[in-house]
Formats: sequence, C-alpha cells, structure tokens
Amino acid sequence: MVRLLSLVCLVLAFFDALAQSYQPGYFITPDRKQVKAAIKFNSIQCGHLTLNGSVPARIEVRPENESRVFQVTADEIRGFVMGLDSFVVMKNIPVSEQDRFKRDFVKVEALGHLNLYIHSSQIPSGRFGTKLKKVYILLKQGTKKLIAFHNRYQKEQFKELLADDPELQATVENDWRWMDKIPQVIRRYNLRFANMSAMAGNNPESVGSKK
Repeated sequence: MVRLLSLVCLVLAFFDALAQSYQPGYFITPDRKQVKAAIKFNSIQCGHLTLNGSVPARIEVRPENESRVFQVTADEIRGFVMGLDSFVVMKNIPVSEQDRFKRDFVKVEALGHLNLYIHSSQIPSGRFGTKLKKVYILLKQGTKKLIAFHNRYQKEQFKELLADDPELQATVENDWRWMDKIPQVIRRYNLRFANMSAMAGNNPESVGSKK
C-alpha cells in the first residue's frame, strides 16, 4: 500500500511539473547578451547524478517572435530570468559529503550581507525512484568562499554565520525544521543587518568619532 501511494505521488508530481507553463523572461549567452524568450523550467528538468558524474539541468526556451522551441543547459548559457525568479550558473556544487555538480543552475534566493542560492537536483531514492534535493549555498559579503548546507547535521555551522544575531540563532536552535526555513531566516538576517548599517550611517558618533 505504501509503495502504491508513493508511486501515485510520483506520477502526480510528474504530470504537475509537465503542466507548468512557459513564463516570460530572458537567457544570457556566453558573450553576455540578453535574449528575450518564454522559458520553462521545472523539477523534472533538474540536473542529476550518474556513475560518470553530474548532468546539468536543462531549460526550454522559445525566443521572442519565434515559434521554435529548444533546450539549453548550464554548459551553454550564463543564466536566465523566468518570471520573478533569477538563475545563475555555479561550479563545483556539493550535494552531499561525496558528490558534487561540476556546473549547474542555482536560483538566486536572497541578496544582502549573506547571499543565498538554492540548487535543486534529482537524486536516487529507493531501488528505482528519485527525489528532489535542495542544497542551500551561502556567500558572505566581502568573501569568495561558498558554504553549502545539504543535510540537517550542519545546524551548528549555520548558527555560526548568525553569530551577530542571537535572536535568530535561538530561533534556529529550537527548530528541528531549521533547514527548510533557511530562506526566511536569511531574509530576516539581511534586513536587520541593512537596518543596523543604515542607523550607523545616520549616527556620526558611531563611526570615526573623536573626543
């Protein structure tokens, strides 16, 4: 019975993904040109791992004023915008302790003192199935080191990034679903950091004051 329900859920997810329509946007060519197009990208099109390495995601594009539809991958373009969502290409993406994607699309989820990107891929689940896995990738302003969170045992590492916000640290500590809430935590962190920076900028005595 459990197997039957799992199969039904998988089939429904498959057809739901196929039913998603094209959205207006553009993709960016290797020479940085923006090409307006209707774009389609869903979980079925996400990248996946094979015994020979990673296979990048693919998107369907229909250039403006054209009827032809074709597919492109992260090996062929620099990124794309679809509706309100932006995607860029990232290299060497860890999806587990051992596995990495050589090159793939990541969604730009939040920008600020901590930039947040999300990578989605299909990974093996059970004997024959697959499931969607999300990896949260953080880049602190002024640094070049990417920090990836791909399992729930990385809570302490995530809390270290929030060291200057004890209230958010406590929120993470007391929530067993902390990983699912990374996007909203990062948005709150960035907003507070921006507000604190603005207040410091409006207070002459807080920066370079002399007595």
